[in-house]
Amino acid sequence: MANTIPTALFGEIISQNALLAFNDTLLPLSVFSTDFGGELQRGSDTVNVPVYAVDSGSNSFTDYISNADKTVTNVAVAVNKHETKTAHFTDVEVAGTSAASPERLGAQMGAGMAKAVMQDILSVVTNANYSTAAFVGAASPWDSDDVIDVNDACDTA
Repeated sequence: MANTIPTALFGEIISQNALLAFNDTLLPLSVFSTDFGGELQRGSDTVNVPVYAVDSGSNSFTDYISNADKTVTNVAVAVNKHETKTAHFTDVEVAGTSAASPERLGAQMGAGMAKAVMQDILSVVTNANYSTAAFVGAASPWDSDDVIDVNDACDTA
């Protein structure tokens, strides 16, 4: 008895493999972001990102009744970059060789897309934009002492 799989699902399987690799590559962004919502945005839209004020002080346990006011602001981020990846195989190509794997290609393309997105995000992290960087220098002399120095700078910030 032959397997029956709707042809509409083939693209979904490849898309899911690409999405898994995409999400895995962008995992470091989850440290800074709280919502990877599925709402689609147009190229002319802006997304308002909340910025929560950091309170450096604390109250003693006996003073738990007094509450300081907090401020939440926002930063408008323009949605103006859309990366795409496309590929295709014919049924003859897939049937003719075991090397033509749409699933693996989808995963590689998803990871490549995520790398392009990550590089675009990090392109604004420059010394000109963040002049008080904890470390400024070439990557070649970077070592564990520099990591400790950056950690100390983050702790005191």
